[in-house]
Amino acid sequence: MCKIYIVEKYRKEGVIMSEERIELFFHQINQKIRNEYNKNLESVKLNAEMWAIIKDLHEREEKFNQASATAWIISDRLNIEFKEIEIILDKMVNKDWLVAVQSPTDRRTVSYFLSNKSQSLLSYLLEQEKYIKNKIFKDFSENEREAFIGLLKRIEMNFN
Repeated sequence: MCKIYIVEKYRKEGVIMSEERIELFFHQINQKIRNEYNKNLESVKLNAEMWAIIKDLHEREEKFNQASATAWIISDRLNIEFKEIEIILDKMVNKDWLVAVQSPTDRRTVSYFLSNKSQSLLSYLLEQEKYIKNKIFKDFSENEREAFIGLLKRIEMNFN
């Protein structure tokens, strides 16, 4: 919060460093995208994090033929703190979005599967995601979109 205040102070004075602006822009854009997901998924009582989990499990099944994942795997793949993932997964199981199955060999290990409820709404959820992605890249040419994604990938590689 303090850093945002400092950035706002500099902005008012007309002096802002590009590195601070980029960090602030990333934060603002990320928040706007999350809000858009939350708004569009409100009718089915999901939020952006829940959708990310459903999509991750769906993609694991389609790409790797693995229909389930543990909380650790989901946490790692989505880059969300393990404790936070556990809370979200519990809520999703309680709301019948996921099915939790305890490992027969290790009672501490729980695998999460998409429930029938999640699977029945998958096409609607994918439609909503497509709508949001189109909104994000509205007014971008194909070349601009590809260049932008390429730049983001380069930034990501700097942290690997």
